[in-house]
Amino acid sequence: MKINIKPNSYDFLEYQKKYINDYEIGIIMGLDPYNSKEELIKNKIFKNSLSFNKEKELEKKIKLHANLFFSILKKRNYEPAVFVKENIIASLDGFHSETKTMLEIKCPQNKNIHIWKKICSKNIIPPYYLAQIYCRLYCSDSSKAYFLVYFHEEDFHLTEINFNNIFIQKMIIEINDYQKILKKYRKIFKT
Repeated sequence: MKINIKPNSYDFLEYQKKYINDYEIGIIMGLDPYNSKEELIKNKIFKNSLSFNKEKELEKKIKLHANLFFSILKKRNYEPAVFVKENIIASLDGFHSETKTMLEIKCPQNKNIHIWKKICSKNIIPPYYLAQIYCRLYCSDSSKAYFLVYFHEEDFHLTEINFNNIFIQKMIIEINDYQKILKKYRKIFKT
């Protein structure tokens, strides 16, 4: 269900605390090499937030331009949107309701870093990004995602990712297992 909150607004940051966030799916499923499930549980209990690197902070500043570029390229308006489904919240860089497609944007500052070379030259998307995209597809009921790695208008890489029901089924099982553990630790913490 689409909700009327702007992504990355104060309202969104407060609202999302009640849910599992799309970026946490890779952690919950053990696909994120930078964060652990234990760290995530501790952060949830003690109300800390996961740290984001400087590259991700800089990336936010040019996502609007990348979204405009992509919308013009596809001749469709992809609006940032927030969706909630069951106990999961997803913040999309762009959503087109008529085609039921979504946009995921990454704007790295250095294209020579291994991860971006791998994505752009071999079309290999890291599992933790795929988990986030599949989660966003699930929450928005989209059939397809466009994964845009954007450096500038003449240097970008675009990949189409289709809904993966097998992954989603596994994701739901692992989310339920994670929530049982989190609930257990929250109960212990309160006593």
